[in-house]
Amino acid sequence: IKMDFIEVGYTMKPHGLDGEIKVTVEEEFEDDFLETEVVLLELKGKNTPFFIESIRGTNQFIVKFESVNSRDEALKIASKKLFLKAENIS
Repeated sequence: IKMDFIEVGYTMKPHGLDGEIKVTVEEEFEDDFLETEVVLLELKGKNTPFFIESIRGTNQFIVKFESVNSRDEALKIASKKLFLKAENIS
């Protein structure tokens, strides 16, 4: 089964020291982003799932992903395209 993904935004730079990262999401996809549990980031040309632990902020979101617990880990996912599964978009 081929999954369809829709690009909805991108990660920016890390925020703080605990692995949080700033994320920009296109306005039309914000509600879908806030409701989803998992997003995909394009890492080395492959879409890699990341589970969302928390989201705060408006316009620019500050996101904590489950497996990202330090600034160094957040740096590895900075400036990446952000996708949602097409089925998760209403």
